[in-house]
Amino acid sequence: MKHLLEIMTCLIRSVLSDEECGVMPKIRECYGKEQIPEEVLERMLVISSFHGMAHVVGTALERYNLLEDGKIKDEFDKRIKDAKNKFALTDTEFERICFALENAKIAFLPLKGAVIRDFYPEKWMRSSADIDVLVHKEDVEKAGEVLEKELLYQKGKSSAHDIPYTALNGMTLELHFDLVEEKRMPQAEKVLNRVWEYASCPDNSCKHEMSDDMFYYYHIAHMAKHMEEGGIGIKAFADLWVLDNRKEFDENKREKLIIEGGLFEFEKAAKALAAKWFDGVKPQEDADTILTLEKYVVKAGTYGTLDNRVSVSSANKGSRGKYLFSRVFMPYEKLVLIFPSLEKHKNMIFFYQIARIGHIIKHGRVKSGLEEAKAAEKSGKDPESEKTLEMLKKFGIIK
Repeated sequence: MKHLLEIMTCLIRSVLSDEECGVMPKIRECYGKEQIPEEVLERMLVISSFHGMAHVVGTALERYNLLEDGKIKDEFDKRIKDAKNKFALTDTEFERICFALENAKIAFLPLKGAVIRDFYPEKWMRSSADIDVLVHKEDVEKAGEVLEKELLYQKGKSSAHDIPYTALNGMTLELHFDLVEEKRMPQAEKVLNRVWEYASCPDNSCKHEMSDDMFYYYHIAHMAKHMEEGGIGIKAFADLWVLDNRKEFDENKREKLIIEGGLFEFEKAAKALAAKWFDGVKPQEDADTILTLEKYVVKAGTYGTLDNRVSVSSANKGSRGKYLFSRVFMPYEKLVLIFPSLEKHKNMIFFYQIARIGHIIKHGRVKSGLEEAKAAEKSGKDPESEKTLEMLKKFGIIK
């Protein structure tokens, strides 16, 4: 709908900055009155929820008395209440985890939302789906024992870089032992491999803090990774705006890591889009690229879309056929994560592939596989998809 994104991002900025930000003049300019049409509010609820920002948008709408009593107001109120309750739950679990790891003398680094929420006007405004903590590889087993025996967490299935744990209350912890995820972006990941060199513990505790330049770099690299996986939502750009506007930093240190990691072009575009949304500043260069990025991000939502992911992955593999083959017959380096015993029996890889396919059928994942095949069939066939792929190549995210 006309003006929806413009108004919604203006509302978000008014909350992030704790300033008026010209919300009411912008609404008058767009709609000719100090009121947002009901159909726009309905759509705004859907889109902001899709991007995990409905509680922030709802907060702004209530501040400016833009919601009348009724269903829409009730829904925004519910998102705000849910966000506050989720934060209380997450914060309690985070403190329990920190206390347990501290007692066990295990060095750890909080990641993502647990860090960036400190720079939001109120911590509950930065929602998180789970808790992310990094430990040294050699401490993973010990940390897992602490979580399972002392906090009664249940261990999930390991990946190449983390192990998920679930608390009795349903809260999820991702225990990272590596910030490099399946060697997706080699140049960018070389910088992430040095993360502990940029960590310190001012109070001599086991709880470490990432330096500003590394945390900023990690955020940009994480955004880039999700761009390859199918997209990343508005919340990540709100985080970027917050990191650039609500804390002090050394721009030269940040830039040095960004250039070293080959993320300069992507960071420049991401900052331009954040400025467009939250500062109302039109891009001065590469306007077409920023528009393509905007469409990709808005379509993706918080977790990306299957169509986006398949389109990008197909381009990376060279063709849709090669992509589908790689999805049916998983590469050794990924298959061994599912079946660790494969490392000792590499000559039996075919049988492990068959075992994996049987696992997919057994657990009812054939339907999702067929949906992926359909997405692969139509990927790259429309002009917008081609623009997206060219954009990601420009950013160095895909080849």
